[in-house]
Amino acid sequence: MKVVLLLVCAFALAAAFVDNDAKKEFKEWLAEHGKNYTSVEYVKREAIYAKNRAKRIANNLKYKLGQIGWEEEANDFSDLTTEEFLKRLGYKPAPIDNSTANYIPAHIAFPDTVGKRFGNQDWRAKGKVGPVKNQGGCGSCWTFSATCVVESCVAISQNMSPPDLSEQNFQDCLASKVCSPGGGWPSSAIDFAKSNGQGMESDYPYVTKNGNCHSTGKKAHVGQRVSGRTEQDLERMLGSGVVSVALDATTLQSYKRGVIDSTSPTTTNHAVTVVALTDQCDGKASQCWVVKNSWGTGWGESGYFRVVKGKPGLGAMGIAQVLDTATGCTIDGGNNGGSGTGNGGGGKGPIENADRPGMDLPNMPVQASSSKDCQNKCAARNDCDTWAFDTCGTRCWLKRGKPGVWGDANCRQSGILSGR
Repeated sequence: MKVVLLLVCAFALAAAFVDNDAKKEFKEWLAEHGKNYTSVEYVKREAIYAKNRAKRIANNLKYKLGQIGWEEEANDFSDLTTEEFLKRLGYKPAPIDNSTANYIPAHIAFPDTVGKRFGNQDWRAKGKVGPVKNQGGCGSCWTFSATCVVESCVAISQNMSPPDLSEQNFQDCLASKVCSPGGGWPSSAIDFAKSNGQGMESDYPYVTKNGNCHSTGKKAHVGQRVSGRTEQDLERMLGSGVVSVALDATTLQSYKRGVIDSTSPTTTNHAVTVVALTDQCDGKASQCWVVKNSWGTGWGESGYFRVVKGKPGLGAMGIAQVLDTATGCTIDGGNNGGSGTGNGGGGKGPIENADRPGMDLPNMPVQASSSKDCQNKCAARNDCDTWAFDTCGTRCWLKRGKPGVWGDANCRQSGILSGR
């Protein structure tokens, strides 16, 4: 009882310092967002709203003076403390330990891009990014980030529009398996889609609450997870598809528009997805990342935000601390080897059963969804340094000895891994 009385007194005291403009604005905000509070909670939320309002005013003054790159506004999170806001996100405090058996480092998966500088890249413009979704009050940001990666991977690999996949499938079957506080890692979700597949949203809908893990019929499947830890890795990974990133979302609570150019923190508390690299950066940088969030289209720039590229350390907001993408994705009943991953071909006939040149590893061939998937399977093994893929089918030969390669001919694509 004493604690309650102390809290009431504390918030009453804080409310005494809330100016009339803030009081009026808070009432309008409550009506707009359809919120109602008891008298005690009302006083508390009004004080928090007023404090956040003061921060927004100070931020927007700096924005107008050109001192920072982003503008803020009142939104769904305006009556939450920073601590309350961060608890709603759902990314676990530290990244899960990666296993070399589960992922390929970006510099190995994409060896031809080492040291290469890329121009603008936007997977939305290519029709390979699904619509912005809303995680609601569930701590499931990691499921939305991973789902965006798998959806786009399927679209790119199979040369189709992004399928609508199930975040609830990950939420129910992985990590805490509860909605609040929730918590998990996109890397685990991508690995789950690799091992078990990911169901369709229509078969396994998102319910913003706890559910029971179960299987569905039609599924999407990941060929390989690729991970990185630098902005250079992020750039080379974005050349293959969208990228799940973990960052510090503190500056996102009131974000409205603009380019975030905050310093590089070491905290990661939110998982989102980089979908583009652009030079439309409001003069704050030569290039910036375009990031898809999971708070609906009414937040930010229609559900997206921009982050400066090239900040020292791990990038603005710590955007390059934990990076994951997927390659070689398929979907049950989908296209068989679309043009999106280089399954080109047009050769003169199927690859030779014995596949020469090179010494095959035991138990060859294996199945692969694309030439990139075949290369990834080789990169995942210490005893493989050459690969060959049947672009007229799904067969992949893994080899050792670094023989010469034949290039692209007769439904065949092949290559040698660098650095082996």
